[in-house]
Amino acid sequence: MDFAKALGWSVTPLYILLGCFVLGIALLFFRRTRRPASYCLLLVTGTYVVFGLPVVANAIAGGLPSAPRLHREDEPIDTLVVFDGDNRRGRLAVTLQVLKARPPKSLWIVGDEWLVEELQHAGYPRTTFGQNRIATNTREQMDWVRRFLTENPERAVAIVVSRLQAPRVASLADKLRLSVTLLPSPIDDEPPTAGWRAWAPSYVGFRASRDAIYEHVALWHYRRNGWID
Repeated sequence: MDFAKALGWSVTPLYILLGCFVLGIALLFFRRTRRPASYCLLLVTGTYVVFGLPVVANAIAGGLPSAPRLHREDEPIDTLVVFDGDNRRGRLAVTLQVLKARPPKSLWIVGDEWLVEELQHAGYPRTTFGQNRIATNTREQMDWVRRFLTENPERAVAIVVSRLQAPRVASLADKLRLSVTLLPSPIDDEPPTAGWRAWAPSYVGFRASRDAIYEHVALWHYRRNGWID
């Protein structure tokens, strides 16, 4: 799972598709490889067309379980924890909304530098929030939250996650018996849900499909290993 996640972050799916497409075109020039080249091109085109449809992406995402523990507006937030991960811009947007509406007593970024730098650009000095760079996946991030709550049991903790990741985080919180609430953030580019655009293949739809499929696989992987129920 960690390898798949790292590959998804370092190489965009569009580059992978383009690479396969170029390879298929190149193989068409050789008689012995024309048939596999044709299959390759059909596979690449079909993959993009099917998974690039917003209706397909929304259906795959809609198949994820609902996320409990959603934060209510009347609930306090003593500590806001932001998990780094895919769809960072959506996570940043929700974080900034919370900071402007009702600043928590403390803010922690659990992940790499991108969110830290963007918060600084938004006017929040580095001294106003903490960061944990060691946690590199969702389980490690939740383990950090567990340790934090052990040391600060009185804190009301809310966690910012992607809306696609929220069911998995909620399941981990249940397994670890953590008293936290979740603030699901939108994905960076939400695929349209109505109109003709919902039926037009697009890179936005393809990325949403990829991220939703990853979450389905991650949930299966976590259940298989007994990390969630």
